[in-house]
Amino acid sequence: WTPYLAALACGVVSAQAQSLPAQLRAVLEPALQSPDVVTHQLREYMYQRIRPLEVPRSAEAWTREAERLRRVVLEEVVYHGWPREWVEARPRFEDLGVFRTGLWSEIAFSDRYQIPQDPRTGVDAALPNFREQFTTTELQPFAEYEFKVTPSFRITPGIKLAYYKQDFTQFADNGKTVGNLGGAASIEHAATYNAWLPSFDAHYMLARSWSLYGQYGRGQNIPPTSVFDVKNGAVKPGDKVIHMSGAGGLELLAPARQAGAQVASIHPIQSFADVEGAIHHIPGSTFGITADDELKDWAIAMVKALKGTPFFVSEKDKALYHAAACMASNYLTTLMHMVETTYQTLGLSRDEAIRAFWPLVKGTLINIETKGTVQALTGPIARGDAGTIEKHLQAFREMLPDLLNSYCELGLMTIDIALQKETLAPDRAETIKTLLKGGSKDEHPGKVK
Repeated sequence: WTPYLAALACGVVSAQAQSLPAQLRAVLEPALQSPDVVTHQLREYMYQRIRPLEVPRSAEAWTREAERLRRVVLEEVVYHGWPREWVEARPRFEDLGVFRTGLWSEIAFSDRYQIPQDPRTGVDAALPNFREQFTTTELQPFAEYEFKVTPSFRITPGIKLAYYKQDFTQFADNGKTVGNLGGAASIEHAATYNAWLPSFDAHYMLARSWSLYGQYGRGQNIPPTSVFDVKNGAVKPGDKVIHMSGAGGLELLAPARQAGAQVASIHPIQSFADVEGAIHHIPGSTFGITADDELKDWAIAMVKALKGTPFFVSEKDKALYHAAACMASNYLTTLMHMVETTYQTLGLSRDEAIRAFWPLVKGTLINIETKGTVQALTGPIARGDAGTIEKHLQAFREMLPDLLNSYCELGLMTIDIALQKETLAPDRAETIKTLLKGGSKDEHPGKVK
């Protein structure tokens, strides 16, 4: 019995510290006594609460006696003095946090108009010279979760969506001088705007009346007015509207054309890496023009005012026109990068590589400018030197295999230029062509004998 009673005593001290019945108070409130005295007093208390154990004579009796003893210990010792609703209450789960969600919604309808009044007579005009209606719908759903990190510390992340939609109707004025809609009775316009608004706050309770609190949040986000600008609202019949895309046609300006504007595309064939460079290089540039008939003379005058040279490009030829410009600029840059990479493979730095080949490039460009591409061609293909081409291919295979195919394709196109220049014999052209077509493989079908 002694170990069993000692365990029960621990339970008694733990549980009865709140209820303090008269018998237990007599044990706990006096001054500290010796362990033997305390053990004797607790044993006497337990004997008063629990009748002696009867020796069971079967397994079922043992089970019943154990259940009776458990119930007596709980009710007479552990739960002694507790209200019955406490004893019978179901277990509660720990409060880990709070989830909150909600929705803010607002719909507003506005009808604005103005009616002129003669200040001399005070008489209003028969019809308004301005009128518009718009409906604004605003929805702001939100959700947040307050995490209970510790009893004193909580964090709350949240998110809110700000959604706006505006439906707009503008009516033609009676005098056709304000808000002219080109003969239409009204125009309809609708636009939406969305913005996510995250938030986060932390709350730490230092003491009963003192706490630390911090918050981050993206506040109410008002849509910029440009979101709800009426389409074509800034375009009037007779206006001139242009774009400067090289590949795009006049279909990009279809809304402006429908509003009565004259449209054109004026594209400079020039590379602009920065604003200062554009200002410096645009004089002398050629401009591709695609324009409505009534705007062609104006477009030519605009290009000449910029000290450029105009020429006309049809709608169907815009893509090919722009592809040629890309090859002249973008792909030329790629070719120069290939040359730069090759020289860097030989140990030169980037700056040293550019200084090495740039005089050659400038000389070639001068030759092209003065003689044309065909007469400016020089090199092993132009003179039919197949042996040198084979050495090139072997070097690329061993050191720069990634550039081998590009070298071969460029060489095949160079053969046609050399034939036009008439410095390359047809039989030598076939030899070099066979060599280049097998240049990206290990075998050499056109190996020079």
